[in-house]
Formats: sequence, C-alpha cells, structure tokens
Amino acid sequence: MNSQFLCGLSLLRFSLLFYPLEAGNIKIISIIIGGHPFYQYEVIAPTYDIAFADAEVAFPGVFAGVTRKSIFRLGRSTCDDEFQSLHAVMGDIMTMLHDTDHDDLTILQTPGCSQTAVALGDFARELNLPLLLTTAGGAVFLDRARFPTVLALAYSDHSSMCDGAVAMLEAHNWTTVTLLCGSLYRFASPVSVIGCQTLEKRLLEMPQTYDTNKIVFDPERNDTYEEILGRARNQSRVILIYTDIGFLKAIMIKASTLHMTNGEFIFLALQAFSTPSIRPWPSDEITRAFSKSLIIYSNVPPNWAIWNETFQRIKAKARASYNVTSFVTPGLPDVYASILNIPAYEGVFCLAHFLHDLQRSNRTDLLHIRHANSRGISTRTRDLLRQFENRTFHLASGSVLLNQFNYRRIDTLFMRLNNVTMNYEPGWFYDVSVDSGTLHRTPIADAWLDSKGPPKNRPACGFRLNQCPLSNIKTLTAVGVTVFFGGLMGATVIIGCLVPTMRRYGLLPESEEVWLQIDTLQVTCWHVPRTSTVPNYASLP
Repeated sequence: MNSQFLCGLSLLRFSLLFYPLEAGNIKIISIIIGGHPFYQYEVIAPTYDIAFADAEVAFPGVFAGVTRKSIFRLGRSTCDDEFQSLHAVMGDIMTMLHDTDHDDLTILQTPGCSQTAVALGDFARELNLPLLLTTAGGAVFLDRARFPTVLALAYSDHSSMCDGAVAMLEAHNWTTVTLLCGSLYRFASPVSVIGCQTLEKRLLEMPQTYDTNKIVFDPERNDTYEEILGRARNQSRVILIYTDIGFLKAIMIKASTLHMTNGEFIFLALQAFSTPSIRPWPSDEITRAFSKSLIIYSNVPPNWAIWNETFQRIKAKARASYNVTSFVTPGLPDVYASILNIPAYEGVFCLAHFLHDLQRSNRTDLLHIRHANSRGISTRTRDLLRQFENRTFHLASGSVLLNQFNYRRIDTLFMRLNNVTMNYEPGWFYDVSVDSGTLHRTPIADAWLDSKGPPKNRPACGFRLNQCPLSNIKTLTAVGVTVFFGGLMGATVIIGCLVPTMRRYGLLPESEEVWLQIDTLQVTCWHVPRTSTVPNYASLP
C-alpha cells in the first residue's frame, strides 16, 4: 500500500473526531472503478438496477428508505489502474457523507478486484462503514481484526478451494508439493495469483507436515517448461499449476515428454470455475495420455440455466438506460452473462433479506450507526454485522452461505478424466456446509493411471537417494557390485568351458586366433570325447 494512501487515511481518521453523523435514511454507495470488461460501469450498474427492482418485488417496501448513489471512475483494465484512482474515490465518498444531513447507515458496495477491495476495506474500517464485496474473494478478508466491516460475497471462494486442496493432500498422504505459479499478470488470472498465494501460505504454516516448494514462471516462455518441470520432478510428486487454462495443455505435453505422466506424478490445476462435465481441449492420443495425470479443481459453478432470463433483462436495462449497443467484447465471452454479475445481483438480495428480517424482528435500531467514531468500529456496527455471521440466505438462484467471518463459502469440485466419456467429471467434492469441511468421492476418483492406486508421496530413498540410512545404501551398493561381478565371473567360466567343447564337435572352426585367454584363473572343464555313444557318469574324470 503506497504512502499517499496511508497519509490520507491518517488525516481522514483525525478529521472524523470532529464530524459526528446524525440519524436518517439508509444510503448505498456503489463504487465502480476502472474499465475492466467484466465489471465496468455499463455492466454492473444495470445488474444492480435489476437486482434492486427484483428485491423490491420479493420484499415490498424493503428499500423504501434507501438512497442509492454511484461513484464511477473510468480507467484501464487492471487492478493496478483501479488502485491508482482510489485517492479520488475516497474523496468522493467523504463528500457524499458530508453533504448528507441525516444518515443512519451508509453501506459501500464494489465489484472491484482484490487490491482495490483491500484498500477500501481499511478505509471502511476507519469510517465504521459496512463494505459489500462482490468480486474480490481473497482469503485475506478472513482477517476480522483488519476487516471487521467487510461482507465478502464473491463467487471465487479461495478459502474453500485452499481447504479442499489441503483435504486432497491429506486424503492421499501427499506431503511433497510444488506450486508452479504464473508470474506475468496478463497471462495469470487474479484467481490463479490469489489461489497460489493462499495455498502457499497455508502449507508454510505446517512445515512439519509439508515440504513445500514454489516456482514462479512466465507461462508465455514455453522454452522454460522443461527446466521448471525438471526442478519439480526432483523435489515432489504432487505439482499444482496456477495459470490460465490456455497454457495448461502445452505444460502437460512437456511433462509427458519428460515421462512425468506415467502414474508416478499427479498434477492439479486451479481454475475459476468449471461446468460439471467439460472437455478443455480436443481429445486425441496426446491429450488422453497426459489428462489421466491431471486433476482440475474449482468452485462449484452456478446453475446457468436459472440465470438466463435475468441476464437478458440486465442486457435490456443496459441498452435502455446506459446506451449500450454491443454486448460482445472481442476475445471475451458475454460480459453480461458472467460469474461476476451473479454475486452483484445476489448481494443486493442478501441485503434485502437482512433489512426485511430486521423490520420483522423490530431491530431497526441496529441501523442507527454513528460512523465517525474515533475508537474504531462501534459496538452497534458489530451487532449489525453479526446478523450476517454463520447465516445461509436461501435465494431463488440457490443458497448463499456465510461463515463466522462474513465470508461466502462455496463447495469445491475436483474433476478428473472419465476414460469412457473422455470428459472431465467430478471425482471429489469438498463440502463446506459443515464447519470442518468434508471431502466426498465419486466412482471415478479411483481411476488412477497405476492400478496400484495414487502416486506415492516420495521415492523410497528420496528424490536424490539421500534419505535412506547410510548402512542401507552401502548394503544396496555391495549387493549390486556383488551381483554384477558374480555374473561376470560366471559368464567367463561358462564361456571358457563351452568354447573347447564346441570346437571338438565342430560347432566352431579351428583358428589360430585366441578367443579367450584366462591367465589368472585356471578352469577345469569336463570335455566329452567324440564318440557315437554317450558315456556314463562313472567314466567322467
């Protein structure tokens, strides 16, 4: 976080000592920064509009006292660009607060990515404001000491994907792990970057259990694949890959040429989400060979069929109110029917459920919050946010489960190749509906390349033959040397016996050339004389 932001945050906290806010209506401020195609203003703003309209139908009058405001800053398409605009956005938020005479509760909501959400989370804590996140899903938001006012409803649950990955390691007794993490931002999706960081942090917290290695690489440099895979081969049997799926095939083909797809190694690749049955690339002999060693895991995808009608209404709203004429972005899928629209819509419905329940239980006093509090987050704000903890919102689109940290939990699928359909299908299912999480199996979970089962955790004497006791290594070496030279001496004796006999029977031509000469070893052989009868054993010398 840059010094400019920290300085501004300190001045802001000082100014709040002299600015108490009075009671009034609820204000919801939508903060949309940057021009990323999937969560730009023309995409998310109509999504919010449709969500508020639908929620008003489901809960009549629930938003009667709500005022909606938007802060929009146009920028380029990366999280870094968003972050550079934050100082101006924070000023806009303060202006909105100061220009309002009566304001019980102000709620911030943003579809911004994790870097932006982290800074806004710190900002919201200092202002005693709830912050609703619908895109950022990093496990960093599980830190309630730092982010006590954050509600994380994004559809990328890095916490459950990390928990599921650890459950897979535990289930198969895998402790030697290499993380291959894409470094180049435009070729490593935010899901991959955060996924790698989250699992690395978790495994490093258990150094007595896991031997964790991390290799950062540029996915575009396919000339480096052999080197990074060679390093992984010499230090682990389990390799997790974090990069765009477009590079995954080339990486696995190189692994196949290095004989790493023969059943001794297992690869796991994280993706944002997958359909229950997918074929990430055309099926041919090459892809079938390496696909048997590759597991793809992700959060359970939404039921897209349920959302089709809603997506069409969002498009209609964008066309009518936001002058959108084209819904197709070159090189990208339909941004109006994406995984990022869904939590933006569902977040509004969770808020409507919450307000409706407060009205029914006559607890609207929780909405009267004095945001300017020099002692940090107020007790009343904590009481309000506790209404979301360990709660499941049952929506028409499905259930939204929040844990004790107000963080959305989503089940995780581990998919592997079905040798019959040649599609990737669920092999394991990590269920987050219980506190500890449970890993369930399907019949294709046991479709290992090796009939003996999953890959072993490590070679018997380690990857460099340095983990066996020295006496064992000496014994193995002595046995090997003995067998080798014993076999060599035995072969010499046999040859020494057979050559004269074969010459006597004319099987080898007589020659002045010496075939075999043994100076240091005298060998006595039994020679059978040239007779037409076979001698008895008593006649042998």
